[in-house]
Amino acid sequence: MSGESSNGSRHECVTLCDYPQKTRTALKQILVILPAYNEEISIGSMVHLTRSYADKVIVVDDGSLDRTADVARKAGAEVIVHEVNLGKGRALKTGFETALTWVLT
Repeated sequence: MSGESSNGSRHECVTLCDYPQKTRTALKQILVILPAYNEEISIGSMVHLTRSYADKVIVVDDGSLDRTADVARKAGAEVIVHEVNLGKGRALKTGFETALTWVLT
C-alpha cells in the first residue's frame, strides 16, 4: 500500500500480512528489566502493565526491606534478589546478565 503525504513525499505502508508466513513467526521477543528497591506498593501494577507489552519481565529486587520480591513474583515477573542494596547500576547489570542467558538459550 503506498500513498502521497501532504508535502508531496511518497511513503509506503507495510502490514504484517505483506510479509511471508516464515517471517511472521520469527518476530523479536521483548524483555524488560525493572530494578526495584522497596517498591511493594507499585511493583505489582508495573509488572502487570509491562507484561502487556513484553514477553518477559525481570525484576531485580535490590535488597528491599519490604515484600517487593513476593509482589513482583505474584504479578508474573521473574525475580532476582540481591540480599543487600547494591545500587541501581548493579541491579541493571544483574538484569542484563540474566537477560543475556535468556537470549542465548
